[in-house]
Amino acid sequence: MHSQRRESLEASARILRAILRGIDHREEVFACIKDAPSTDAAAVAVHKLLGVSEDEARAILDMQVRRFSDAEREKFTAHIALLHAELDSLR
Repeated sequence: MHSQRRESLEASARILRAILRGIDHREEVFACIKDAPSTDAAAVAVHKLLGVSEDEARAILDMQVRRFSDAEREKFTAHIALLHAELDSLR
């Protein structure tokens, strides 16, 4: 049971770290979206740009634009810290 929870927390943390990368490079992400002929092409472009998995790139693309703000970045960072604390408690 702990291993499934740990895997779930680690997957969530990976996605959130990818989202932080997207926020840190929002101008480039927006350019990928603007220049892409399709959503799939945008996902591939973000994947290559940020060096994240395609699933993580899709999570970035699925974000509402307002979530790319610095205030939201702080919330994501705090959420990652909580996930890491829970992961530490499972070890």
